[in-house]
Amino acid sequence: MKFISFASLSISVISLVLPAALAVSHNAQKVINYIDDAEPTDLSPACFWSGKTKVYYGNHSVIVKAEASLDDWRKDIKCHLITEVVSKAKVKDSDLTLADWKDISRRFAGAVSGQVYVLLGKEIRKDSVWLKDEAPALKANKEVTGIEVWEIDTDGKIKKTSKVQDQAALDVSDKAKIVINYLHSAKPDLLNPACFYSGRTGGRKALDYVHHWAGILGFNCHLIFNIVETAQARTGVDPNSLGHDDWKVISREFARVVSGQVYVLLGKEVRQDSVWVEDEAPTLMENEDVLNIEVWEIQADWRYKKMTEDLQKITGPQDEGYIQSRIGWDRRQGQYVAHL
Repeated sequence: MKFISFASLSISVISLVLPAALAVSHNAQKVINYIDDAEPTDLSPACFWSGKTKVYYGNHSVIVKAEASLDDWRKDIKCHLITEVVSKAKVKDSDLTLADWKDISRRFAGAVSGQVYVLLGKEIRKDSVWLKDEAPALKANKEVTGIEVWEIDTDGKIKKTSKVQDQAALDVSDKAKIVINYLHSAKPDLLNPACFYSGRTGGRKALDYVHHWAGILGFNCHLIFNIVETAQARTGVDPNSLGHDDWKVISREFARVVSGQVYVLLGKEVRQDSVWVEDEAPTLMENEDVLNIEVWEIQADWRYKKMTEDLQKITGPQDEGYIQSRIGWDRRQGQYVAHL
């Protein structure tokens, strides 16, 4: 269990659920500070790269990485690379971990503007920084007006491609765009306080218990599915018609626009490739308007347990009306209990 505090943001988290990358290192923070303070022309136009291509020369082949082709490719584009930004921030590449690169690359992609250029190989790892961090941040960045993708072909030539629309990580459907626009225009009280959920404990999914949990604890919080469902008359978007990629970007944008108190219900088992771990949690951590994130966990005995650094520090609710017949404060166990 880990307790993280960033100025006004204090978050109780479970170390197995929130990856270590969420705790920004000193070196990564230096780069992020530089990005946040930089002039637009110091970051844009921006270039990104990822992957590799097996290039054939007659009967022979060689692996060509996109990174190795950057200089020749961008000599006429004159764009900015994240590696150059790191150097300007006076941080050495060798002093950054993979988690650091994910943090700063995501922030860089969220800060650039105008036209963006991308060099890709034909083979891109599914867990690459490009697909996991940079591309999602770019598609959520409203200041980006276009993404031009180039690809290293099997003959070794670098060719401009229309694959930008074929990459799932870059493709935001029209329906998702409508929902995102609604989230940005909605009144705060239609979004806050917000609730998130993920995982399962045994056969019990957090999804199946989130309404019961929020109800008996009196959180009166908003779930992204219900928000989209309620807004259907206005947006024309049926939440049941949205695909997985749509929900990823919508959930991330929801985490970006919420504020104040946030509540989270997690199971003991949370997939590392879940929307919570990959999209919602990192975005909430970066959201300066979020003041506190309260994490609860579904226990094996069907009880809800508030996660904290020290269970002895938890106090019972001050308002007697807050306690309902199906919930009580168990001082011996140091947890709220609910009989489901």
